[in-house]
Amino acid sequence: FIDQKLDLDQIRKAVSDADFNKIDQWLQNRLANFLDKTIGLDDLKDIQKAISTLETKVSGYYATAVQALTKQYNVTFAATYQSTASTMALLDVTFDLSNHAAAALYEQVVADSQLDNLLTTDTAGVTLNMATLSHDINRQGSVDLNMPFFDFSTTHVNDAMVTLTAEEQGGRLLLYQVNAKDSVTNANRAASQLSVLASLQITTGKPPALASDGSIAYEMRQVKAQMRPADLEARTSGFIHQYLQGLFSGGDSSIRTFYTDLDNALTAATHSKSNFLGDVAVSTQLSMQSSVLTGWFEPRSGSLLKADQMTLSRALQTAWKAVLPTLYFQDLDQYQFNESIAALLVWAAMPVSTSMNFDDPSITLNTDQDVYWNWPDHDLRQAVAGCSLTVGALSSQLTTIHGLLVEAGNSNAGSFVPTAASSLIQLALNSTGDRLLQSLLFTEAQIVGGATDALKSIAAALPALAKTPTKAITTLANFASQLTDTFNSRVSSVYGGMSDRVVGPMLLVEASRALGSAGVMPAALMNVYALNPGHTFNLGTFVTGSNPATTDVALTQTLVSLKP
Repeated sequence: FIDQKLDLDQIRKAVSDADFNKIDQWLQNRLANFLDKTIGLDDLKDIQKAISTLETKVSGYYATAVQALTKQYNVTFAATYQSTASTMALLDVTFDLSNHAAAALYEQVVADSQLDNLLTTDTAGVTLNMATLSHDINRQGSVDLNMPFFDFSTTHVNDAMVTLTAEEQGGRLLLYQVNAKDSVTNANRAASQLSVLASLQITTGKPPALASDGSIAYEMRQVKAQMRPADLEARTSGFIHQYLQGLFSGGDSSIRTFYTDLDNALTAATHSKSNFLGDVAVSTQLSMQSSVLTGWFEPRSGSLLKADQMTLSRALQTAWKAVLPTLYFQDLDQYQFNESIAALLVWAAMPVSTSMNFDDPSITLNTDQDVYWNWPDHDLRQAVAGCSLTVGALSSQLTTIHGLLVEAGNSNAGSFVPTAASSLIQLALNSTGDRLLQSLLFTEAQIVGGATDALKSIAAALPALAKTPTKAITTLANFASQLTDTFNSRVSSVYGGMSDRVVGPMLLVEASRALGSAGVMPAALMNVYALNPGHTFNLGTFVTGSNPATTDVALTQTLVSLKP
């Protein structure tokens, strides 16, 4: 067929109109389509010249390609990690050493560095003017990758500090202040940060009271030079669908209109051509009261702690399996019949479960011996992917997907029908698909593990708050560190990367709801800054907290959703 239809001798030998007319009509049509014009003999001469030029240079192209393939390129990779913890005590205390009890307490404090009795117990002959105890945990890691034509640098910082203040107020009053922050920064690209500020008041004979003035805040900052509308939508649609949906009464159609209108407005403001937005910076922010954490501070031990860890695991798996595909498939054109899509759909259809018992081919779900199942086991992973529960859930998903694609007139609709479930599972379990499937399971296990470890830490801290505060501040700091790390840095997948982290606060709300907290909807704010051509603002500094001057901004678009 190639020899017949694409024989270039037809073109090489044509020198007259008669020769031109002998060229196969199919080849003439292909050339006309390629050049986007009706071709004649003069056009054919230009094509002959191009063929001749290519033939004289092909050996040079080949030599250059061989040189490129055999050239040595330098790639550097560096990873660092450090963790530090520090404790500080500041005391203003008067001891009457003529009093036996005061003298004994003085010896505990000065000679043995035992502070718990001083902080928690009124002692005759001792006047506590001021006592402050703090414990700080700081963890920092960085990864740098330098390759030809590509550089990548990311930094992860987790800092958690708990400060205890002891006061006399008709009895001993202990106030714990928790201040924790987790941030992930991709240099010159994006930054994601989750912070928690909360206070716990401990009064003798009363359970710990979580103050109402605390807050949880989240912010993501992103920049891109020469951004296009599709880039902007990919970076913001997840946030809009998750937290600003109430602003669009028409649902997805209203959101689509918003992006179209925003494209037109930015194009007009920056005087750029259509489908080209220039340099753009985007900030998305969330805030809610720390009272959403109330359920975490319920007393738990033994069997109750274990049961709630299992409940927490199942709640997080359910929420994460629902939200990740929703984010990824906002663009229906993402539905392609390949390993990448198969792995995501099969993972989302897998049953939610804690540990499992596996006696091939029998699988027992939710044995509750551990918070997550043994996904690295190849045989178990394959069995779960192919079990009847996964097949049934996947078939149900495909019914919905098929309907959406048919409604949208998408040509791939025929590939996503319920009977395709087994084919998708096979794709998800081949060498390429299984690597993606393992990545999804790894992330899910990390989120579950971080959250359940945080619950264990706060359960251990609560009994010590009133009796052994020197131990409590350490455990409480571990809790704050684990909580912020889990719902910021661990919420990331190969399907969304940094942009997945915007759903971290939503997962925190769902986790808290599973533990008995009241559900809340965070207040949300999104700012889009389209910069003037020739602006002087350094885009990389926006990621680290700087905002462009008004003279550098062509247009700012703001969306706000306050808490109901």
